[in-house]
Amino acid sequence: MFTAAFHTSRHYILITAMACLCVLLGGPSYAAGAESLFIAGATYYEPGVSGHGWAWTDADHLELNGYTGEAIGADDDLVVTLTGQNAVVETSAPDVDISRCGMEVWGDLTIASKMLV
Repeated sequence: MFTAAFHTSRHYILITAMACLCVLLGGPSYAAGAESLFIAGATYYEPGVSGHGWAWTDADHLELNGYTGEAIGADDDLVVTLTGQNAVVETSAPDVDISRCGMEVWGDLTIASKMLV
């Protein structure tokens, strides 16, 4: 009887340890990326939009390819992939939340570069 109880408690310990490892080592990610993007004086609330030199492909990914324009802002994590030469100029409009900034991200910002071949 002691053996059966000991065997069952080992299973509970093993399952608990595995659950903790799943959480600590990655588990599912719930980061959804930016819910809105401010770029070139306009605010966008859904990915899948683009303009001259930029494309917001999904919630956490912005591609710049020859972008020359005003400030960029995101309200959460953002990965910016650069192709070619890009320039972000400071926005100085007093009614813009990110005035006097070239880029402002309220989360993690990752900048990657794509080489032209």
